[in-house]
Amino acid sequence: FMSDVSFVDALKLRVGFGVTGIAPGAPYQSLASFEYGGSFFNNGEWVQGLVPARNANPNLRWERKEEVNIGLDFTLLSQRLSGSVDLYRRTTSDLLFDYDVPVPPYLYPTITANVGEMRNDGLEVSLQYDVLQSDDISWTTNANFSTNQNELLTLSNDQFQTENSYFDTGYLGGPIQQATHRISVGGPVGNFHGFKSVGVNDEGIWQIVDEEGTTIPWTDKAFQDKQ
Repeated sequence: FMSDVSFVDALKLRVGFGVTGIAPGAPYQSLASFEYGGSFFNNGEWVQGLVPARNANPNLRWERKEEVNIGLDFTLLSQRLSGSVDLYRRTTSDLLFDYDVPVPPYLYPTITANVGEMRNDGLEVSLQYDVLQSDDISWTTNANFSTNQNELLTLSNDQFQTENSYFDTGYLGGPIQQATHRISVGGPVGNFHGFKSVGVNDEGIWQIVDEEGTTIPWTDKAFQDKQ
């Protein structure tokens, strides 16, 4: 149906769908575990005690990645321009996270469960163009472009919930010891999050800006007074 389009040499449309599993970072997380803790006196001797170190979760499973991809391969202008364009949506479900649980009935105050869900949407473009072709010299230019947007869709379900819709992770270190990232439901993963630093005072203490726009020294007391 495109036989009259002279500048098109070849077109190929691709559609793909796949589901893969992502293995946890450590084995045996579905099983209860114990560690040494305290001791007790039994039959005239002290016996080393064991305390719970992890709750069992027989429903624990791999994280699940489901992806849909639509692509187009093309060759144009007497095969001088070629490339591909890909659009994809990747949804990762059953994300592993540690949730606070009551003791009892649980033996340990946290449990690892498959609850979270995250989505990635992206575009990838690859181009190759023969700028110059002759018997003595050839010049080929390649260009690539990609972009990705991700969003944390949820961290909770009917059985396990987080106290907040976000959690902080990463670590800044001294002199301002602070988490570097905040992962929020409805937001992207990887955003930096922290205080606005505006310099150091004469005593060598870092200065930050509070919610009211006032510059205060980075000390626990000064910061707590502004909360």
